[in-house]
Amino acid sequence: MIAERTTASGLRFLDISTADCTASLCIQGAHLTSWKPAGQEHDCLFLSPDTQLEPGKAIRGGIPICWPWFGKRPGAPSHGIARISEWTLDNASETEEGVHISLRLLPAEEGMPVAFLRIGLGKTLTMSLKTTARHHAHDLTEAFHNYFLLGDVRQSRITGLGDAPYEEFAGQAAHHAKIPLPLTLHSAIDRVYSVDESLQELILEDHALCRQIRITRQGASSVVIWNPWKEGTRSINDLPSGSWQHFLCVETANALENIIRLEPGHTHIITQTISVESL
Repeated sequence: MIAERTTASGLRFLDISTADCTASLCIQGAHLTSWKPAGQEHDCLFLSPDTQLEPGKAIRGGIPICWPWFGKRPGAPSHGIARISEWTLDNASETEEGVHISLRLLPAEEGMPVAFLRIGLGKTLTMSLKTTARHHAHDLTEAFHNYFLLGDVRQSRITGLGDAPYEEFAGQAAHHAKIPLPLTLHSAIDRVYSVDESLQELILEDHALCRQIRITRQGASSVVIWNPWKEGTRSINDLPSGSWQHFLCVETANALENIIRLEPGHTHIITQTISVESL
């Protein structure tokens, strides 16, 4: 079943309930705020209880779409316009394979590209974002800014990054080459890995909830890992004080030097598939 609702503040949502999953999608931002596969006790995604569900405000949690730039720009919205824009819903349908949703974003500014998003919801979650340059060339950076729900971030680890180099922005910014061991979390992290085509799958192990989240990627040369920890959470108004313990952002991205140069009429597609399994 697919049901549409509108909040008191005017945000439109699609609520999905099938034999394979439940989910919620906000049309503003094409923002998935919940996805819970059948058989799972907990949602796969973290949504801050203090987030402001209001038009024009970015939602804290779920899967924000950073597009057509990743990061900050002077005088422009952080992480681009996509997550605070009203997308057009082209299709929402249910088949034996699951629920399929298509949305598009055509910015009024002709110098910007256009975006087309396809979401598949079932026992797995698939998201595919196609960007096409219009009359002008465009340098594209982007991310699926995944907030994953954890029992305790300190009891989690990430495998699949190999020895990929990274830039660290938590504390003093620095460049590092990582030894090929699982990544465990002990303090604030704000890290952008540059990964090659052979490293297309990550596993986020959540030992507190006894499950693992598998993320496979295509068209993405960056992986972003972020958690502000206790100290950083104090400066984030829409995160409760203890919430840092219960999420980790593991983002499918093209960021920093991994810029996609799109000539007029050219297209780039970034895709991720997410599944949840017992440990």
